[in-house]
Amino acid sequence: MKLIKYCDEKFHPKNCDTIQFGTLDYYKESDNEFIADPSEGNGSSYTFVNEKEDISFSKEEFEWITNGGVKGSGIKIDKGGTLNLNENIKVPNSYIFCCSLMKDASLPKIEKQMNDLGYNSWYEITNPQKFIETAVEQSKSQLKLKLKKNCEIEWKTIGKEISYGQKDNLIFNSHIDFLDFLLYRKPLISQINKEIEYWKNTEFRFTLLFFEKESIIPVSVEKKPIIFSNKKLLEYIK
Repeated sequence: MKLIKYCDEKFHPKNCDTIQFGTLDYYKESDNEFIADPSEGNGSSYTFVNEKEDISFSKEEFEWITNGGVKGSGIKIDKGGTLNLNENIKVPNSYIFCCSLMKDASLPKIEKQMNDLGYNSWYEITNPQKFIETAVEQSKSQLKLKLKKNCEIEWKTIGKEISYGQKDNLIFNSHIDFLDFLLYRKPLISQINKEIEYWKNTEFRFTLLFFEKESIIPVSVEKKPIIFSNKKLLEYIK
């Protein structure tokens, strides 16, 4: 099994000294039909099941997870409690870096997928954890956050494989599960072009999320991608 990044030859690390992190909103408008997904980061009709300790949501947090559909001063959900919601919701725009997790990593399979996705080059990420940690450190000076006020920011990276299929009526046990659902589930087939089968991409995605301290609501980033030096990443790719 290998983690493969497909790219244009001119952006391969041997030919280019920078790397790009795109955003959810940026890729929604991509010309590549295998990438563009209008439902990216969106969801509706879900059940929050609290299987852990009692959890409280502030007024702002609760209005976020209900997309403003429920007003009030906040809510507490006891352990074992459930919350059924039927609201459209969107994850704030976030930085993402997408690859393909190749379970059959033979050269013919890799090159076939490269061609199917419309690229002409690829490289392997040999140490995903060190790769994303180093990338975050390298990109900090480029980050463009939409902050309401000056505040302390915490960040979290999530790296996992995309699940394909129905995007509604799923069950969550925490707000991180909820974010995972919105960020890591795609339909089997494109809503734009029914001939595009997303599931063939075997996508693995790194997501960089920012939070105001002690808040569960991600801070939105600007739509434009960030571009930064890949020099310190070279030891984790080949």
